[in-house]
Order: sequence, then structure tokens, then C-alpha cells
Amino acid sequence: MKEKFYTNIQQLGDKLFVRSVENGERIREEVHDFQPTLFVPEKKSKYKTIDGKSVGPVKPGSITECKDFIKMYNGVPGFEVYGSTEWVQQYIYETFKSTDYDISKVRICTIDIEVESENGFPDVESVNERVNLITIKDSLTGRCYVMGLQPFYTDRDDVSYLLCDGEEELLRKFQEFFVELKPDIITGWNCKWYDIPYLIRRMKTMFDAKFINKLSPCNRVKEQTKKTYRFAKTQVQDEIYYQINGVAILDSLDMYKKFTYTNRESYSLDYIGKVEVGESKLDWHEMGYTSHRDVYYNDWKTWVEYNIQDVELVEKINDKLNLLELILQMSYDAGVNYEQVSSPVGMWDAIIYKHLRDKNIVIPQKKSDGEKVPYEGGYVKDPQVGAHDWVVSFDLNSLYPHLIMQYNISPETLMDTEKLEYEVEDYLECKSIPEYKGQNVTANGYYYSTEKQGFLGELMQWMYDDRTKYKDLLQKAKQNGDDHLVAKYETTQMARKIALNSAYGALANEWFRYYDIRLAESITKSGQLSIRWIEQELNTYLNSILETEDKDYVVAVDTDSVYLDLGDLVSKFLDSVADKDKVVDVLDMFCQDKLQPVIDKAYQKLADYMNAYQQKMFMSREVIADKGIWTAKKRYILNVHDEEGYRYTEPYLKIMGIEAVRSSTPSVCRDKIKESLKIVLRGTEEQLQQYISEFKDEFFEMNPELIAFPRSVSGMDKYSCSTGIYQKGTPIQTKGSLLYNHWVKDKGLDDRYELINEGDKIKFTYLKVPNVINDRVISFPSRLPSELGLQKYVDYETQFEKCYIDPITTVLDTIDWRHEKISTLEDFFGGI
Repeated sequence: MKEKFYTNIQQLGDKLFVRSVENGERIREEVHDFQPTLFVPEKKSKYKTIDGKSVGPVKPGSITECKDFIKMYNGVPGFEVYGSTEWVQQYIYETFKSTDYDISKVRICTIDIEVESENGFPDVESVNERVNLITIKDSLTGRCYVMGLQPFYTDRDDVSYLLCDGEEELLRKFQEFFVELKPDIITGWNCKWYDIPYLIRRMKTMFDAKFINKLSPCNRVKEQTKKTYRFAKTQVQDEIYYQINGVAILDSLDMYKKFTYTNRESYSLDYIGKVEVGESKLDWHEMGYTSHRDVYYNDWKTWVEYNIQDVELVEKINDKLNLLELILQMSYDAGVNYEQVSSPVGMWDAIIYKHLRDKNIVIPQKKSDGEKVPYEGGYVKDPQVGAHDWVVSFDLNSLYPHLIMQYNISPETLMDTEKLEYEVEDYLECKSIPEYKGQNVTANGYYYSTEKQGFLGELMQWMYDDRTKYKDLLQKAKQNGDDHLVAKYETTQMARKIALNSAYGALANEWFRYYDIRLAESITKSGQLSIRWIEQELNTYLNSILETEDKDYVVAVDTDSVYLDLGDLVSKFLDSVADKDKVVDVLDMFCQDKLQPVIDKAYQKLADYMNAYQQKMFMSREVIADKGIWTAKKRYILNVHDEEGYRYTEPYLKIMGIEAVRSSTPSVCRDKIKESLKIVLRGTEEQLQQYISEFKDEFFEMNPELIAFPRSVSGMDKYSCSTGIYQKGTPIQTKGSLLYNHWVKDKGLDDRYELINEGDKIKFTYLKVPNVINDRVISFPSRLPSELGLQKYVDYETQFEKCYIDPITTVLDTIDWRHEKISTLEDFFGGI
């Protein structure tokens, strides 16, 4: 079978610049004769619009001529023009039918640069510092290519070093090497927002645009800005990045944030390396150096090794998490360039285009007047705050995709039937619904056709079934110990999961081709109805078997999950059973044999009531916990014995919303908070108080870096003050950052320590007053400079209260526990 897949396709004017791999050979070509296909009304044709009108294909000519054709007939009654105007999307569909690819044939280059700090820490906007080192690792050769300004020698066979005579030669040699290498993908940690823009903007100070444009296979490098909104969109900051046409810039940091679904305390390469692969960046502080400047002046070998290790650490993180493989899988599934995967709108537009074209269905033109309209989201119940014994949770499976399938929600199935002005409560009371043949209603009152499945439902069903298939294959591969297939199937099922989860987001985006607020709210309000329906039915059943009246056994509800308090059930039927494992066994059988049939019957009843296209609400038991505590909506802890049938040898502590799992809590306290919560769920108040007392002694011996609060800083310009250091009302982390920058510069330390910039991850700590800076707080990037003389003023008492005591107090207050023993009159007189 002939191997053929694209790696990048760019459209410039009427030309397409195509980069591909064919039978192992890397091909680059310019396509001058591509003629896109559009569609216009025709009486009889195999091609139809999504609403069933007959259309026929036309080829007006080049891309420019197609644009002119659309413009010519814009607004002409009875002569609407249909079809995709995403010309690259069309070309990919017509030229690259197969989605097979081989990532080992894709040239992926991981990059990292080092920049001097003679006048403070370098930034992309001013680019006022020299680049003195560049490392690129090439995936096809496995070699690191390093270019620097001082001699370097290594015995590593996989490292090539080029000594350059000054920065101008360094940048010239880099450009020549980059052009010769012809990478398909450039990646690195924050490379899209730092390394690449810094290199290009630095080149601009020495070379002309022609020189820079050669970096692109299409001879086009374009500066772009992305608006970053802060303070509830009251402040806007422009971030600079570059498009190198023909080369995908896939930032590993961006990919990590988007596709790992984990909120981290820090997103520095050093921290993520430790968390994911157990490897940190080279720590030159431990080698006795105080700053970057100190290293590159005094130990060039360490400076180069530091640079190489950064590149290899990024590669290890990508390899472990398969982030790049995931991007490629989703790109070829959709038929888009790699960079488009970051946009659910662009990716889903392409997925739908492919799906419909395969069925000879033609898409409409994009609307340009999309307007964001607020609408209701998911349902979250006010929980029953406090402790609960024997909590069981049930989850709806992929709720939003299944709602699309259940009610056949799709642009072409939406009917013009008069809207039913019901609230969710009306449906819960089973108020009579006007029935229309071949239609079902959703919870926001809109009717959808049930005559034929809509294209959105078709896609949801296919993706869900395909993901299920690959999850099954994944389990078999794990059992067989086939690491290659494990990686392949894991990537495929994850690609399907991400696509499924992002479909609703695209549909609710005003820039989406198929955006319709009625469809988006049909999904969210029907979700509200589904979860509240089952809450009502389960309460009815439990009141019946436990012989209670109107007792609410549903502790909490969150969008697609219900949490049941089965403590009364255990007390009534299992009071004499002391073995918790036996109680878990019985509850497992109760959920399976008693509750599951109630749930299944209830959802069939709902589907019949709404005249649904099909019943697609599938709910399954998730956890069995012997104890749970709720403090507020979305904030709880559970002592889990069983999760989806997996029995834990030792109960697992599930924490949601409590500070222990918040990235804004110092990691040393997060671990201790978790241990404290285990005692809350499994031990006594006295045991907890003893644990807290011992940890307090440890805490007061720790260095400031360990106990400081991690945060992102914003508003550096907004809150700075020309007559002082900061304005009144400045957020604490911003205040500390402005103070840090002021005193570092005041003491002439800005050549040794990096300053804090807008958007940086920092740490801050409270200080005792009076002190040498006469303020209550200081922030710092990673280390608190000893030269500021603030270590002895760190307010450990306040830090301990805010980092550790306050988070656990929110839990303790709900069960009337105290974090320390309170002296009583009895204690007083007992000592006499």
C-alpha cells in the first residue's frame, strides 16, 4: 500500500504550498492549478444541502475566482452559494483520503535558547539582550545540534557543537541550519511565546525581512498578537507570536495545559519535569552560582549542558504523555493542519465537513454575524453540608454527546414548531406535552425531528463507539504487554474523548459555522432535566424502601453526577456488620441489583415522556465511600473503598475543591492537608490535633521557598505607581511582585536575579513588620534573594494559618472539630 500523508499545507493567494511524505520520501511542492468546488441550486442532483435542497457542483476557477463568484452572487435570491471556503480543508479532503500517518517520518525539532541578562531579565518585547546559545534536537537523526558563542567540548556522540564568532553569526548559522533541516514541527517549553519570537525579533535588529522569511518553506513569516484578558476583561495585554508558514509551532507547555486536564502548582519546566518524568532541570544554585549571568561567565560547559538538558527534558515529557502523537491523530482525523487542533471550532468544522461530504451533503457558508448570548448551563445542587456515612455516587456517561444523540439535536433537525414555554420543574411534574408526529422536545422547549438521525448525532455515536472499541483494545494490549499497541490505542481513544468533549464547546461558540443558541441550550437544559429527574426518582425509591417521608437522600448533584447518602440503609439492614469490606460488597450488590434497574427504568420513562428519538441516558455507579464531607458546592472529600468496581486495598481519599488539590496551595501543605483529611475521615479529633502540632514544628523550620504561596501575577502595569511602588487596592501577589522588582533594582541585583514580569508564575509570603522594606509581603520568582535580608522576617505564623489551618478549618467547621485543643475551666481547675 502506498504511504502518503501531508505534514503541512498553506494557501497563499491562488497557490498551495504542500509538504508531505510519500513512501518515506519527504516531498515539497507548489500547487498552482487547484480549483475548489462550490455548489449552487440545481433541480435534480445527488448533492444536497443539510436541509435537503438539491445543489450541483461548480468550479469557478482559481481560489481568487471562487471568492469573486461568491461575492457576485451574495444576496441574490434563489441562488445561494454553498460549500467550504476553507480551501486547504477542501484540498486535503480531495487529495489525502487516508488518515494513516507515521510520526517517525515527521521531522520534529525541539528547541531551546539561552539569552544573556546583562541589563535585567530578557523579554520578547524589548529583545535587548544577546542570544548566546541555541539547541535543536532533531527527531529524525536523534542528534542535538548546538550553536554557541564560546568553545565547548563533549564526548557525547549525539551532540554536534558549532562555535560562532558573535551573535550575528550565531543567528545566521541558525537560520541556515533551520532552512536546511526543513522541520515539520517546532516544539519547546513556551517556545511559541518566548524562544521563537525572541529569535525572530532579535534577527530583525540585524537582518532584513528577506532573511527572516527564509525560515518559512513558503517564504513567509508573519508577526501576530494574541490578546490576553485580565481582571474580568478590564485589562488587555498583547502577546507576540509568529507564524512560520509551512512549519507547525506546537508549544509543549500549551499542549500540556490543554490536553492533560490537570491543574499544576507551577508550569515551569523544572516542576513539570519532576512531576511527569522524575527529572528536574540542572540546578546551578546547588553548584554555587547565584544567577544565569554567573553561569555563562564562569562555567560555559554547565551553561551548554543546562541548555541541552532542557531540550531533552521537553522531549521526555512529550514521549511519556504522547502529546505530539495526540495532536497528529486529531489533525488527520479532522483533515486539518496540526496547529488547528487547538481550536475546537476549526477542528469540528473540518470533522463535520468530511462527514457530510462523504454523504454528498454540502455545508452552508459561514455566518459573519455571530453574537454571544448568555444561556443556562449545568445544574449544581446546594449540597447537604457536613458529614455523611456510606456515600454512593452515580455518573451519567458522556452526558452532552448522549443528549445530542437522545434528542437528535442538530442544525437540520431543529423544527419551526412553536416553542414550549416550560421550565424544568414543569417536566419534573410530568406536565402534559403537546405531541407532534415525528418530533421530540428538549427541556428548553424546542422541537427536533425524529424522522432521521441528524449529522451531529451520527458523529457523536460514531466517535463514542470508536472510543469504546479502542478502550477495549487498549485493555487487551495491556494484558498482552504490548507497549507499542498500548501507546497507539491510548492515543486514539484519547483523541476521540477530546473531540467528543469539545463538540459542545464548538457548538456554543459564536464563531462556529453551526452556532445556534437554541441548540446549545437544548443540550444544557436537557442535561439539567436528566440529572434532576434521576434525583427525584432515586429519592422516591429510597423513601419507599426505608419507610421515610420526603427525606432527601441525594446529598449533592453536579451536572452529570448524583451522590446518595445510604447511611440509613446500612443502619437499618447492616447495623450488626462490623467488617467494612462486607458492607461495601452489599452496597455494590444493592447498587447493581436494586438501584440500577430503578435508574434504567426512570430514564426510559423520561425518554418516553419527551418522545425522545432514542434513550441514551446511561448512568453507572462510580464510588462507594464509607464517609464523605461536603463544605459547599463542588467541595467535598470522600473516603473511597470502591471505584467503578475496583476495590482499593486501602481506601482512597478523593478530594474536590478543597485547598489540598488547589494549585494555589504550597505543595508541602497540600500533602499535609491530605494527610489531615485522612485523619478527619478515619481517625479522631485528638489524633488530628496531635498531627497538626507536630507539623507546625516542622513548618517553622522550612525555608521560605517551600512555604510561600504559588500564584500567577497580573496587573503589574495597572497597579504600579509613579510616586510610590504600588497603588492602594493592589492584589497581594502583585504588590509583592512590585516590591520585589523595586528592591532588586534598588540594590543593583537585577543583573543577578530575574525580575517579575506580567503573567509570570511567582511565590509570595507574608512578612513580620517592622522589617527592612517596611511592608507585609514579598514575592519572588523561584528563590528569595538572600541579599534582600528578608528571610528572618518571614511571618511563619501567618503563613501556617493561611496555607494550612484555613483550608482544613473549612472542613472541620462542618463537623464541629477544632484544630487545637481548647482549654476549659475543667482543665484549669484540674491543674490545681
